[in-house]
Amino acid sequence: MVAGYQPFYGKTVAEIFQKIRSQPLQFPEHFSAPLRELITRMLDRDAARRITINEIRRHAWLRTRQQQQQQQQSTSSSTTQQQVAVDMATGADGTVSYTSRVPTRPAAFSLRASA
Repeated sequence: MVAGYQPFYGKTVAEIFQKIRSQPLQFPEHFSAPLRELITRMLDRDAARRITINEIRRHAWLRTRQQQQQQQQSTSSSTTQQQVAVDMATGADGTVSYTSRVPTRPAAFSLRASA
């Protein structure tokens, strides 16, 4: 989901499973070390070593992302309040305009689907 595509492709389910069993994971260059470590642990072939949901929730990469989103939300919130106030005080012919524009917040990540 982070990359926008599946880690293994194949024309049949059997071909995909064969690749899962035999090929190492390959990550895009822009993936950070903590993200690579998290994904590797989530996709560990040995279920006994695989990361649990509670460990995922506490993982450094996920906590960092949550903190970044909270900071963006607080910054976006104050920017939105300022923008709405400016729009309400400004009119093209000197009249009060009640048109408001709320700046959109960029998505934390994007998904790309392929057929």
